[in-house]
Amino acid sequence: MNLAYMTRILVLATLLFQPLTSAQIPEWNVDLSIYGFGADSTQVNALKGGMRIGVDANGEITEELSYRGKMNIFFEEGSHTALNNDSYSTATTYGIDEALLLWSPLSFLKLQVGVDALENPYAPLFITVPSLGLGQNLKLADYDFFELSLFSRQNVVSVNSTQSRTGSVSNRAAYYLNGGFHSKLIFSRASLHLHYNYFSYEKLSSPLADKSRFRGNTIVGTGDSAQYLFDYKGHDISMALELDMLFHKMILFGEYLQNPDSKDSGILIGLRAQLTENHEVSLENFENEPDTLPAISVSPYYGGTNRKGQKFGYRYKKDNNEIKLNYYKMETVETAIYQDDLDIFMLEYKLDV
Repeated sequence: MNLAYMTRILVLATLLFQPLTSAQIPEWNVDLSIYGFGADSTQVNALKGGMRIGVDANGEITEELSYRGKMNIFFEEGSHTALNNDSYSTATTYGIDEALLLWSPLSFLKLQVGVDALENPYAPLFITVPSLGLGQNLKLADYDFFELSLFSRQNVVSVNSTQSRTGSVSNRAAYYLNGGFHSKLIFSRASLHLHYNYFSYEKLSSPLADKSRFRGNTIVGTGDSAQYLFDYKGHDISMALELDMLFHKMILFGEYLQNPDSKDSGILIGLRAQLTENHEVSLENFENEPDTLPAISVSPYYGGTNRKGQKFGYRYKKDNNEIKLNYYKMETVETAIYQDDLDIFMLEYKLDV
């Protein structure tokens, strides 16, 4: 091995290693949750309690390159019985909320790769499960009174459950594409949010279809021949009005979800009122028809698809302590063999360590 070749190797190694040596020490945060969960219907019955330890870290590698990650470790005990739906089964495992590498070559452009969830607190009927993929975000306006950004995602399909696991149940990588915009209009004591998403699912497999059958979708065939009857390409629109005029803070929000192929739609209207600095109550009314989305992508707290009902919530937060109480009461939109009336109750205490 000659000297010139060795020199080139050393120079290349130095160039690659230099950004890592200048990286900041990660900022670490730990939170602890103790919780109880219950789900009750003639098809599904679950009663479990447990503890969750969440660990997240973030930091900068260079001025343009950063990372962010969060994982959860679960310890649960309880019982779970179901004819076919394992969405609410007991978990003793770990889950990933985030594992992202972010690159901002320009102040208004952000690119990301890794595991991430679509974050929109005003669209709970839309895709909420973390999954692996690519993301792009372009900020077009960032003023004191107005914000506007465009975004797109290309993600592998993961299965949503109360165990907060990511993963595939297929040897073929199903994926979804989505893109849209988010805008925010800011007033002195109010703000208005508008969020639009276009989504398109591709290469949905038989194992995914077989799981979705028990969560609300229309499926033909069984086992390895199971197929979704409809394509899943459509629109999700959400809007929220935040007011500082009533109570401590009040948020009125709504969501509309539509799949033109199945002609099914979903709608949600909600109210969140922060009565004092520490106490918040919320109320939602929703209806999500059978084939708006693949049911595996919809939060099991909302029962998958083919559901209508209400959610009642209460939250107490002071310093590093938070208590949340949520109750969901649902019935089916259309009569289904594998679904019936469902009640879900969850109580959680969370401490930021």
